[in-house]
Amino acid sequence: MVLSCFSKHICTEKFFDMKRITCIFISSLITLGAFSQLQSPVKKEKTPVRTNSTVTATAILPSEKNIPVPQLPDLKIVSLDVKLYNSSATDSTRRYLIINYTLKNEGTVDVKLFDVKLQGFITSALEHTNGAGGGYMPASLKLSDILKPGATYNGSFQTGAKDIVLPYAKFYRLFADYGNSIKEINENNNAAAAVIMIQ
Repeated sequence: MVLSCFSKHICTEKFFDMKRITCIFISSLITLGAFSQLQSPVKKEKTPVRTNSTVTATAILPSEKNIPVPQLPDLKIVSLDVKLYNSSATDSTRRYLIINYTLKNEGTVDVKLFDVKLQGFITSALEHTNGAGGGYMPASLKLSDILKPGATYNGSFQTGAKDIVLPYAKFYRLFADYGNSIKEINENNNAAAAVIMIQ
């Protein structure tokens, strides 16, 4: 009887011990779970990185199509041939030059050929020194004769060369619209030079 009660007491104590251990174990698990949640990393939203950017201002140039083309002629001597005749003549008045040239209108409007003045110079370099041959276009031209844009005119004339000094005079320069009496797109392209060919 006494042994039976003692066994029951032991069993009861063991039951309560197991229950206590189980409660402690469960409490520990709960505590660990909560702690792990507290320790879990919090995802942070990425803050965009701001960089220093340089804005370059680009000038907007007008299109070439929008630039108005001047409505003017533009005279240019595109070919020049000069020959000296009677260079060995004792009488210098017998010396003369024959000048052949091609005049072109590189402008945008017509030009009257009768209004174009030519002037030539004999020189030992590409700088004019002695005048030789000058005046307006040939008298055979009519007042109505015109040179259209892109068109050319082939002309020739003769001039005395009594003042030519050989062998130093090597070049001949010819100017179209000498004096710039005709308004042109470009006033600086009217001259051409050629070596004087002795015949």
